[in-house]
Amino acid sequence: MADEAVKAPETTGTEQPDNGNRLPRTQEELDAVIQGRLDRERKKYPDYDALKKSASEYEKQKQAAMTEAEKKDARLKELETQNADLTNQLTDREAKVLRVQMLEEEGLPTSWAERVRGTTPEDIKADVVELKKLLGVKKAPVGGPAGPAESGGPPDMNNLIRGGLGY
Repeated sequence: MADEAVKAPETTGTEQPDNGNRLPRTQEELDAVIQGRLDRERKKYPDYDALKKSASEYEKQKQAAMTEAEKKDARLKELETQNADLTNQLTDREAKVLRVQMLEEEGLPTSWAERVRGTTPEDIKADVVELKKLLGVKKAPVGGPAGPAESGGPPDMNNLIRGGLGY
């Protein structure tokens, strides 16, 4: 009885027998292995197309059976969901634009917009000001970068070379 329960699957037609875990060496062997696997899967679900067709027919009958009020309610629910999604997208975009504007106002790189937190203008402004305070960044003057003496940055290399050569 135990021998009957553990039978090896029979191979017929286009099915490929187990090749001892040997990898296929040619494209034809690979195609045959794949085709055999597809055939075995199709045999598991021979009535899949019929079930799919009957499910679609059921949905059509269900739609036809709905009353006008039910159809309107379903459409209203669909539109409300779509409206909520679009409102969320708009809010996210407005917040991102606001973050970029606040960063520009404070003289910080706009590439940090994703790092700034908050959704309201007050939250975003507070986070940008705190970020600026933590970094110790001073607002750059309008019209270009500050000179070496103003910025506290490294001295101009051209001046150093000229000074070293006595020019």
